[in-house]
Amino acid sequence: GTVAFRGRERLSFAYLLLRKFVGDKAVATVMRKGRKIGNLEFSLESRKSLISRYLVPENARPSYYIHSGLVFTVLSHPYLATCFGSHWEDNPYTPLDILNVALTGTPEFDGEQAVVLSHVLSSELTTNFECHHQLLKFVDNTRIRSLKELYDFVEGAMASTPIGSDRFLEFKFGQSNRTIVTSVDKAREAESRILEDNMITSPVSQDLLMSSQSFPQFHL
Repeated sequence: GTVAFRGRERLSFAYLLLRKFVGDKAVATVMRKGRKIGNLEFSLESRKSLISRYLVPENARPSYYIHSGLVFTVLSHPYLATCFGSHWEDNPYTPLDILNVALTGTPEFDGEQAVVLSHVLSSELTTNFECHHQLLKFVDNTRIRSLKELYDFVEGAMASTPIGSDRFLEFKFGQSNRTIVTSVDKAREAESRILEDNMITSPVSQDLLMSSQSFPQFHL
């Protein structure tokens, strides 16, 4: 719609929004069946987004976690710009579920993140895997709300599973619940080889390692 500006001139309704700042007071008129009921005054706040606009601290390396050749990281504006260009909102290759979270997602608690499968490293465990830029939803039916939750859950499962127990982990992605199943034993056996082949020094970023609990390891 439009609003009156000067004389008979009119501007887009967005003009009124652009004149306001966070912390300003706004007054809304409540109407019912065409009749004015009263006015409602409220303070304007910025919308909290589920994804970060910047890496914190500035120019920091992205957090990541690697399991069985699957590289997970946090969805952010820098990630989207790197993968899909500065105009990622208009890029038809940006997955719809990721686009929806990036534009409309709001956190339900402090520290909540959107976790994505960003890459699949070449290895004997990932042969014929062609999925990337997938939004992670669940691991073994447990909702994943941050990269730390993912790391703690998977590493906890690895540490508590004896060798030869034939345990598997089920990762579900996106709205369609696309599934990848990994073997705990095979992930253990192949980890150092996958990292060496891809010239990666650690399966987890230092910031994530420092913020998470430590797990005992079963030695092969």
